[in-house]
Amino acid sequence: MDFNLTEERQMLQDTLRRYLSDKYGTETRNTIIDSEPGMSGEIWTGLAELGVLGALFTEAQGGFGGQGFDISTVFEELGRAGVVEPVLDTAVLGGGLLAELGDDAQRGLVEQVIGGTLHLALAHGEPASRFDLSRVETTARRDGDGVVLDGRKAVVVNAEAAGYLIVSARESGQIFDRDGISLFLVPADAAGLTLRGYPMFAGGRAAEVTLDGVALP
Repeated sequence: MDFNLTEERQMLQDTLRRYLSDKYGTETRNTIIDSEPGMSGEIWTGLAELGVLGALFTEAQGGFGGQGFDISTVFEELGRAGVVEPVLDTAVLGGGLLAELGDDAQRGLVEQVIGGTLHLALAHGEPASRFDLSRVETTARRDGDGVVLDGRKAVVVNAEAAGYLIVSARESGQIFDRDGISLFLVPADAAGLTLRGYPMFAGGRAAEVTLDGVALP
């Protein structure tokens, strides 16, 4: 296997490294961490304009990369600079799930993610789940043509900035069953959805999320 970067990936790496070297020094990073939102809108817009977010998606998904080497190239440079902006949470996790599992309307939101105008958050972990990914107590019950969500999610990174949360909930089975879990796209302003946000030690923000009768069509 050839681990050398292609010309396009080398250009992406060089461009991102120069941008972060110029814009993301230690003092700037510390200021961002101490800020109320815990991230920089200016940096986020800059990453989008450079094509960094688009590099995390395939051409079919609206991007121009999306392969392992593209993702590793981006995150090598983000890690080098200690970037705290939620690229993993919004683009790779949230955007990736929409691109792979969403319907046509939901997949259309990926364009906004790539453009830097939409944040996403994956709400899967729960207060009692620890590291068991199958332990989901949050429920999804059918109500006519819609669904009603009830439950709690813990340490949901980027929840406060997200326009939508991707929420896991159990439609059937027992708490520890692997089967019976579905994902739901929940608008951040949905009735019955509340957040309790807090800063994370290494930068960025997370929230405890409560869903109390959140009705979805």
